[in-house]
Amino acid sequence: HSNHGLGLAVDIRELYFNSHGTQRDIQQAAKMRETKHYKWLDRVGPEFGWHNPAKMRDGKGLEEPWHFEFYGVPK
Repeated sequence: HSNHGLGLAVDIRELYFNSHGTQRDIQQAAKMRETKHYKWLDRVGPEFGWHNPAKMRDGKGLEEPWHFEFYGVPK
C-alpha cells in the first residue's frame, strides 16, 4: 500500500548508495543535492511528473534526496 508498492515512488540507486543509506543527516543530503544525478532529476523529472517531495527536502524531517514520487504528467 506504499507509494513504492503502487509504482508511484522510486529510490534512485546512485543517490541512495552515495548516501550509504543515511536518512537523517542534513549535511549529507545537502551534498547529494549538489550531484549531477540529483540536479538532472530535479530539473528534468517534473517534465515527466516526478518530484523529490517537499517533505523529503532539507530540514523537513525526512532528508531523502534519492526518493522521487510520481504526481502525474503536467498538462
